[in-house]
Amino acid sequence: MGQMSENILLMDNRVYMYRLLGRIYKEEVDQTLLNQLKMLRFNECDEGELSEGYCQFEASFHQTHLDPLSDLAVDYARVFLGAGIFEGTVADPYESVYTSRERLIMQDARDEVLALYREFGLDKDEKLNIPEDHISLEFEFMVYVCQACKE
Repeated sequence: MGQMSENILLMDNRVYMYRLLGRIYKEEVDQTLLNQLKMLRFNECDEGELSEGYCQFEASFHQTHLDPLSDLAVDYARVFLGAGIFEGTVADPYESVYTSRERLIMQDARDEVLALYREFGLDKDEKLNIPEDHISLEFEFMVYVCQACKE
């Protein structure tokens, strides 16, 4: 396989992964996504922890749950929305929370990614009620960049 073909394959693989991650971070898993996750298979890799993570990811969607969508909704709410967590930490999906001293959203990181998106002629869908530095939008931007690299 030539270098150009390898680069295109690499970009395609990144596009698929960024789309998946962006979707997972954007909102709770619905039946369509759950069905797709159950069919997902990862190639083996030489990275021990990464390979182990892939195996755990695949296995988690083949366990028998009474109501997997509810289980996943609860997990999403706990991890990204802080539901039910009073003393723990939340995995805030906003870059500003991690880059601002006060750990607030809508700070400099949001302004910086907004400027970057606009530099590329992009803007967020007005229907989305999330700041521009939400990780799902940043993954969508990476999809755009990978696709532009292939051209």
